[in-house]
Amino acid sequence: MNSPPFSHLAVIVAALAQGVYAAETYLLVGPQSAPQFINSVVGTDTLWDSGYYGEGVVIANVEGGHVWSGHEVFDRSVLDLPTNPVRFVNAPVTVDAPELGEVDFHATMVGHVLVGAGLIVNPDSSVRLSSLGAGMAPLATLWSGAIATHFDKTVAGAGSFDSSAESFRVPYVEFFAGGSQGRADVINSSWGYADGSASVTETRIISGLAAANPSVTAVFSAGNSGPGADKVGGPGSSFNVIAVGSVGGAQQLTPSSFSSGGWSSFYDPVNDVVIPGARAAVHVSAPGENFALAAYLQPTGGLEPLLNEAGVNNPENNLYFVFSQSGTSFASPIVAGGVGLLKNLVRSGPYGLSQTEAMDTRVMRSVVMASSIRTEGWNNDQIAGPGSALITTQALDLFAGAGRFDVGRAAVVLVGGTADVPGLVGGTGLAPTGWDYGAVQVGQVNDYVLDLAGVSGVHELTVSLNWLVDDHVDAATGAVSFGSFANLDLELWSVSISGSFIEMLGASRTSYNNTEFIRLAFTPDGQFGLRVRFDGLVYDFDGVQGGNVGYGLAWAAEAIPEPATVGLWAGASGGLVVFLGRRRRLMKPAV
Repeated sequence: MNSPPFSHLAVIVAALAQGVYAAETYLLVGPQSAPQFINSVVGTDTLWDSGYYGEGVVIANVEGGHVWSGHEVFDRSVLDLPTNPVRFVNAPVTVDAPELGEVDFHATMVGHVLVGAGLIVNPDSSVRLSSLGAGMAPLATLWSGAIATHFDKTVAGAGSFDSSAESFRVPYVEFFAGGSQGRADVINSSWGYADGSASVTETRIISGLAAANPSVTAVFSAGNSGPGADKVGGPGSSFNVIAVGSVGGAQQLTPSSFSSGGWSSFYDPVNDVVIPGARAAVHVSAPGENFALAAYLQPTGGLEPLLNEAGVNNPENNLYFVFSQSGTSFASPIVAGGVGLLKNLVRSGPYGLSQTEAMDTRVMRSVVMASSIRTEGWNNDQIAGPGSALITTQALDLFAGAGRFDVGRAAVVLVGGTADVPGLVGGTGLAPTGWDYGAVQVGQVNDYVLDLAGVSGVHELTVSLNWLVDDHVDAATGAVSFGSFANLDLELWSVSISGSFIEMLGASRTSYNNTEFIRLAFTPDGQFGLRVRFDGLVYDFDGVQGGNVGYGLAWAAEAIPEPATVGLWAGASGGLVVFLGRRRRLMKPAV
């Protein structure tokens, strides 16, 4: 039985008992008396104000049931765009899987965060995007995948569901590997099960599919099990996804008490043992508390027992919203939708970025992490090493990962500095902010020299290095096998005028992870060096010594401007202008 899909279901029971509200909604967090438009908090204005709303990008959502297309937040007819979702994928319904393909309340709320569209038709008949009802990427195309063969019909188990090997595999293979309709650009999943060591078959299927299809970025919720060992569950514990924790508080920088975090184990396939306390599994965090979201209140999917308990029977099919929804379920689509905006920027912007390299999951994860904002109490356990260099073997905060996601800052890292160093082995004279797709062989290092001549004062340096664990899956059968796991390290050096690396200042050296991260305060002094080091492998069942291991590297060695002060060149959809005014609709109890 898969766990409830990471939302506070009791809140829905209370909402149903008190009357669900018919009202236009923001993508809101916080109490209804003091709502906060979360899109702006995480930097969407930087992209939206320049015409990037996700157009041309496909975002797939996979969980127990399907997103309901009947809610007004998915209606884009005034723009002559199809209603989302435009595609539904699930394994065939059988006697043993009678509930496959049902529409579900939880998927509908997640879909709202991803692509909800709040549209205004003005008196002059022009159409503008409103802050009301808008998700992260309102012009993206949404695909919906469903894996539940049976939903739990008890109140205590509401939201939980069973899946089969086939029901799990079909939508993920279709969205990762692609078929007649192509593949997704981003996949979100806001559900999970216990698998702290990332060794369950389903988790390994995701790792294998992500490794084989690096242009598809998978973003999964970390879970709502709170702090402790092995609390980040599968499929979010997969090495090759972006695992998202939740934050809240007045500044959206306080790790949520329910958000899964802590040390995760590592399964060693060479010695067939589980190594406890081996890695930090959360990559980044995003707001996940007290959302107001689109409601699906029909007796299919996981909500049926709660509808019966609350005595709700056949409510109207539109205009309903539920408030106070919290969970990493909603933090994950904040990041997934944001990655969709970044891929829109890559694909449609006038920056001449390499489609292959800039869209790669290794680059996307690095850009997202390097541009993240330090959260309250952030700690990656840096200690003084030889020569007073600051060394971390943890890399990330155990709860917040690299920090809080900000898509506006990520856009600056993506296009505002060095964008992909020529070649694959590093470079010199690089901007204080930027990224690269590189490759390194075992026993070698790749060096990068950042020119900080124009930077003054004390700044925060963030650097992120990510690569893929090259495990394998047979997409037709779901059979999984271990491949190779390279162990790269990331170092920060002082550099002489001539370009020689002089002294190591810091390093991130995890033993059982495929991400390294440095966050340090620094005072610029000419040039700094970044070194990517490949000294060995965690395992190598492929017998290729890791081969030429590709990686994404991103850095921000200056204060990244606030999103409101940043301008991007308009892309293909630049004619659509954001209108941040708010219209009112009276709220009334549901009957």
